[in-house]
Amino acid sequence: MAKKKSFILFIDRKKELAMLNNEQAGILFKAVMEYADTGEELVSDDLGVRMLFSVFQSQIDSTMEKYEEKCQRNKQIAIEREARKKEARNSTDVHERDQTYTKSTYTDTETETDTFTDTVTHTDIDTDTDTISGLTDKPIKNEKVQSPFSKPMLFPVVLYHMQSPLCEDGYDSEEELSGYDCEDRCCASCAIPQNFKHHVGTMEQALQYLTGFSNIKDQDFKQIVSGVITALSETICTGMSSMQTAVDSDLLISRLNQIIAQDDNALLVWVQDFSYHYQKKLQEKISLGQEIRNRYGFLKACAVSFLTEYKAGDFIPRA
Repeated sequence: MAKKKSFILFIDRKKELAMLNNEQAGILFKAVMEYADTGEELVSDDLGVRMLFSVFQSQIDSTMEKYEEKCQRNKQIAIEREARKKEARNSTDVHERDQTYTKSTYTDTETETDTFTDTVTHTDIDTDTDTISGLTDKPIKNEKVQSPFSKPMLFPVVLYHMQSPLCEDGYDSEEELSGYDCEDRCCASCAIPQNFKHHVGTMEQALQYLTGFSNIKDQDFKQIVSGVITALSETICTGMSSMQTAVDSDLLISRLNQIIAQDDNALLVWVQDFSYHYQKKLQEKISLGQEIRNRYGFLKACAVSFLTEYKAGDFIPRA
């Protein structure tokens, strides 16, 4: 068994543990600690203690296997990343050797002019009269929204600004984290900075990380998560939802951070709850014969409403 300084104890056997007296619980706790440290199994004539020990033993073995698999993944990812960097350096060296310059005539006139500009154009003329919480009544005229970022933040920088524990591991993209779920990413310890509202791509990277996007195996659900992330990112970063209606971007980010802080999986659960809520609202519109001319705009409006009003556990689980 690999040497670690800590191990995980699950609370799903709390009820059975409460059936033991204090002496039995003490024996069990010491035995679990010993097994996690040295791999030595409990020797006892107490059947109840032995049964519970076997449960904790299986859980420790399972988490240890997951830890070792994670270490192997990290090692392989590091090897592949270094190979890509080496290949890129070699490619650059070859390119530079192939170039010839005449010092007397060469002048560097290249100027960096890469400025990101979002042009926000809304054609949503939906006549729905839904009241959406968090929106103001004052319509906003179409205008260009300029970002202070010349390009989307590099992925490691996004992780750094969110205070991700993985920010120092050199990951270059969300795809490299395909083996990491929300717990591995320690999402609850992260927070979305308010300045991420200035660029859609940066906000999308943050939300993908916090929902464990690349680790989602179900492709249908992954498509739903992708659509919600894109709609929410655009809404926050343009400051507008459907019908050219302004939204409070700072408030939406604050609400996201409140949800994220609840649990590592909290934002992914929110997306699940929202997808159920949105489908329900959509069916209600259709059953009433109300035309939705811009479903994407309707999706954005529903996302804003649901985010501002959301409380975990208030919504009926999906059947």
